[in-house]
Amino acid sequence: MTLTTVKTTALTGTITNAQLAGGIDLTAKVTGTLPTGNGGTNSTATTFVNAASNVAGNLPVANLNSGTSASSSTFWRGDGAWVAAGGAWELLQSVNASSTATVDFTYDFPTTYTNYFIYYNDLELASNGYLAVRAQVGGGAGVRTGSTDYGSARYGRQTNGNGASIDLGTGDADANMMNICYLNLADSNWNIQGGLWIMNPNDDHYKIFQFNAVYGMSGNNIANIQGGSVMYQTGNLSRVQFLNETGVNMTGTFRLYGVNNA
Repeated sequence: MTLTTVKTTALTGTITNAQLAGGIDLTAKVTGTLPTGNGGTNSTATTFVNAASNVAGNLPVANLNSGTSASSSTFWRGDGAWVAAGGAWELLQSVNASSTATVDFTYDFPTTYTNYFIYYNDLELASNGYLAVRAQVGGGAGVRTGSTDYGSARYGRQTNGNGASIDLGTGDADANMMNICYLNLADSNWNIQGGLWIMNPNDDHYKIFQFNAVYGMSGNNIANIQGGSVMYQTGNLSRVQFLNETGVNMTGTFRLYGVNNA
């Protein structure tokens, strides 16, 4: 017969690996829950995944709030909701004008966007004159050309030959187009850079526009002008047209962007 000695005195201090020789069968000898402080889950029904070593690739979209409202134009926010990317600009139309009398955007300006922006770049006019805008509402043919269809207010500064600056403030209470800026072609090195904001094109009020432009006048004189215009028409905006007031051709790049509501 083999006798087994059982130690009945309490162990004190740190238990060494030697005292645990042979190990402890956790599947049979340990019951209940192991506290998280001791490396356990503090639960009898928790499965742990080590995200640092046991997860590879992308999590399936269905695992993120069931994928509800997930699409190529949304992102998963910190509160667990799929939402559209706020403030993003989306390019809707682009026109590269080459000796063209007018540049037309016939986009229907849907309510997907509250505001729109048209950027004009490296714009040249065939002769001196105003860069101007006309528009239309309700899908009508062409653009409005009545003598009282538009009004504009502009303000800017221009350097003169001695380094000082002069005012460029002016306006048109009633006009047949919205004049943005006057280009003097005394120096062929200059062109126009700027943009046109289209504000709430689908509301029930007159159509409001804001514009800015940087351009040369002559020699090394530079002008910067800003302003606002109105078309005295209500209804959904359906066309925006750029032109030179004298009807001469233009060359340059125009890009229409929609700005997301969120």
